[in-house]
Amino acid sequence: MKTTHTPGREHRFLQKLLAIPHELVCFVAFWAFAWLWYGEVFAMARGYSFFSSDPLLMRPVLDRALGGLWVMGRAWLNLFAYPWLGSAALAFLLAIGSWLFGKVAFLPRRWQAAQYLPAMAYLYYLTWQGLDAFVYAEPGRIAGIPFAAVAALLLLYPIVRWMIRRPRREDTPQPVWSKTANLLVPLLLLGGIMYYGQQKRPEVRATAHMQHLLDRQEWEAMARTAQEWEGSCRPVAAYHAIALLRTGHLLDDLFKVRYDFDPFKLTKRNGQPVDGLDIYEAEADFQAGLWQTAYRKDMELTVLDGVCTARLKRMVKCAILNGEANLALRYLQVLSHQPFERKFIRRYRTLALQPEKIRDDKELAFIQNLRPDFDLFESFFISPLFIGFPLAKFQAENPVRREMSTAAALYTKNMPVFLGQASYYLRQPSFPPVVGDALGLAYANNQLGGMDARPLMPYTERLMAFTRDIGPADPLQARDPGHTLFHKYRGFYPYYYFFGNRNLKPDARTPEKEKGGVN
Repeated sequence: MKTTHTPGREHRFLQKLLAIPHELVCFVAFWAFAWLWYGEVFAMARGYSFFSSDPLLMRPVLDRALGGLWVMGRAWLNLFAYPWLGSAALAFLLAIGSWLFGKVAFLPRRWQAAQYLPAMAYLYYLTWQGLDAFVYAEPGRIAGIPFAAVAALLLLYPIVRWMIRRPRREDTPQPVWSKTANLLVPLLLLGGIMYYGQQKRPEVRATAHMQHLLDRQEWEAMARTAQEWEGSCRPVAAYHAIALLRTGHLLDDLFKVRYDFDPFKLTKRNGQPVDGLDIYEAEADFQAGLWQTAYRKDMELTVLDGVCTARLKRMVKCAILNGEANLALRYLQVLSHQPFERKFIRRYRTLALQPEKIRDDKELAFIQNLRPDFDLFESFFISPLFIGFPLAKFQAENPVRREMSTAAALYTKNMPVFLGQASYYLRQPSFPPVVGDALGLAYANNQLGGMDARPLMPYTERLMAFTRDIGPADPLQARDPGHTLFHKYRGFYPYYYFFGNRNLKPDARTPEKEKGGVN
């Protein structure tokens, strides 16, 4: 007696899964990659771009080679004001381009997974470039190149189909391995690109996420993100300091992130590697109350790179703080040509026309309170200015300025300046732990003179335990390659003093004036 085999539930599920069009699966995968994984990076690229339908405003871009294509790419990139929308548009370009490539290349059904290779190669190229894809390069390339590829394939498709006519074959069942490959190969390639980005370009997504939180003024989330991140780069460290300044925890948490600064892939206009100074310097100057300095730097970069949405917004704020309402309105008029900026324009137009409302604006009122009370040439201070200027504008009656000045002295490891400021803390019944740790270090180095050291005993005891962990070697030559001591002594100032912010392998290719550090 014969028995018939009924396919199991697992087999039926597999059949339904393999019946899903692989084009739809890959579109969703492209969308998820461009939205959930790289959406904030593309949104950051939009900030370095500017688009207007007015040909006069876009003339600097149109006058370049392939300028029309780059303008089209900027228009497409502008959709990343809403990352879900921009990612859907980019995923559509990649999916339709992949489908057209398969048709033009006459790929057989069993090898259709190969049609996604060009799109995957392009996403890998963007990931490999990191911030080089848009900071000093034309941001319109990000969407402009896929757009040009789709346009070319649309033109080639009917021509190739007309010139190469193949005899029609009877449909044959597609092997299961081929259906599986059509679904899995693109997903595995995307997973490989994400793994590469996480391992080789981790600073890109971290920097973009910090910028996103900065735009939303989510200070606590900014600080938490930087402290939870396992890497180290100057933009993230700068945004972390900005967040701590706004939350009042600058001295408490400044040294809870690494300052060994991993290699940072970014190439300037002259082909020299840089460490991201232009990304964060103007914003840090602005947040430190140096809006005139921030405005000058933004203007210089605007002359070099053209209008940039993020810089234009900061220039609006600088003009308002400087009492230049007409200038702020002019910048807002230019910004009004950029889609999806109505909320920003409404808010700052009101502040420009009614400057008395600045005191009610949490962002600008805080920055206005940090404005220096005296003028000196910038060359008088160490660079970058947002670190060097607080050392000279220390005023005891302003607690925020005092905190900035003390943090700047500790960050620059300028112990004589710190000890001059520490007299204030020594008169208080208690002081921040980082101040005690720094005083304990100064005591161990015989820098306190005849001062009573009994209040510093807990700090000197911890310092002794720390030096035992380092070992008998000279602390200035000590290394912590696995960052094991950092995790044990997170926030402990002597760890930063001996291990942090040291240029162990100076790059002779990087001009000194372009280095973002102070040590």
